[in-house]
Amino acid sequence: MRDHYCWPTGFWYDERFWNDDPFVSDEKFDNFNADQKTKDFQKYLNEMADNYLGNHMLVPMGCDFSFANARLNFENTDKLIEYFNKHNTANITLFYSTPGKYLDALHMQNLTWPVKYDDMFPYSDNPQDYWTGYFTSRQAAKKQVRDGQTNLHASNFLYSMKAIQEKTTDAEMKEILAAKDGVLDWMGVY
Repeated sequence: MRDHYCWPTGFWYDERFWNDDPFVSDEKFDNFNADQKTKDFQKYLNEMADNYLGNHMLVPMGCDFSFANARLNFENTDKLIEYFNKHNTANITLFYSTPGKYLDALHMQNLTWPVKYDDMFPYSDNPQDYWTGYFTSRQAAKKQVRDGQTNLHASNFLYSMKAIQEKTTDAEMKEILAAKDGVLDWMGVY
């Protein structure tokens, strides 16, 4: 997707991340910006159109951990949709949809999709941010870390349980600490 899977630039309306200027469609206000926002959104859609087959496009209006202020998001998106549909200069209609409806609309167009036979990696979601080997590299090391963390957690638990018991001897505590040190040595933690 063009912008990861987040809002287009200039249309982020969640104060948890940052607030772009709100969509102001009332011309009585000094900060009226609906015409410019409509042009910006239309430009965004035109630039993105080459990346899509058919005459439907999916534009996510949200992102990870978003909608902390859902009211703010929906109010601005509602204004964008209403104003854009009345004032855009292209044959474009905006509306709320779902992934299922989007896929149904594409299916009804009987499009022929390209088939990719090679691996999608190396994948980059930002300049210099490659996911090469994300799923496949260092499987043994990853398993060793998981196993070590399991053993370390268990030894910490045992140590804590023994430490709060009054009848635990110093020899037992030393034995538990030695086992815990053995786990840390095995994990390469010093």
